[in-house]
Amino acid sequence: MSEIAEISEAMGEGFDALRETLIGDAAKLVLLRQDGGSAPFETIATIETGWHPEFSEFFGNTVFSVADLTAEFAAKVRKADHLVVTGSDIPDLNNMIHETLDDTAAPDSDNPFWRIVAKSVGRKYVATVEI
Repeated sequence: MSEIAEISEAMGEGFDALRETLIGDAAKLVLLRQDGGSAPFETIATIETGWHPEFSEFFGNTVFSVADLTAEFAAKVRKADHLVVTGSDIPDLNNMIHETLDDTAAPDSDNPFWRIVAKSVGRKYVATVEI
């Protein structure tokens, strides 16, 4: 395992501890894609570990940090245009749709994790199947 992969793995463990403290250990991050404004959402990936949210002071944009350096995950992030959090201890956060923004940043040497920047669109996601 490379040094940057080891750092990313350790950060993922730290992200889990932060997430558990902030929103509970059952929280999941679900990446979604919507083709057109009225089309149903497609689930791209469900992330259970190695992530945590960083809320803005006034609940503007939220940064979802994810410690996954794989090319497969990078492709999923690029494909997703929305996301939701499920199973958190904050009822108002659960299933709130967030639109991903262009400020999303891939891992680099200074930050070996994804920084998915998203903004709530003010409506709830209703899955057609359990996610």
